[in-house]
Amino acid sequence: MRETRKVVIDRAREHNTPIVLWRDGKVVELDPFSAEFDDVKDSKYAKEPDGK
Repeated sequence: MRETRKVVIDRAREHNTPIVLWRDGKVVELDPFSAEFDDVKDSKYAKEPDGK
């Protein structure tokens, strides 16, 4: 599951598109560049520990 999450986030970032989910009966768009996804390991867009 972790690998799938990484692939989805990397593709959304590569194509600069939101991640669209169905949550609590509503369509929700998530920004793939938001801080909530910064913990994805091995992402080609992951930030270095010093913030670079």
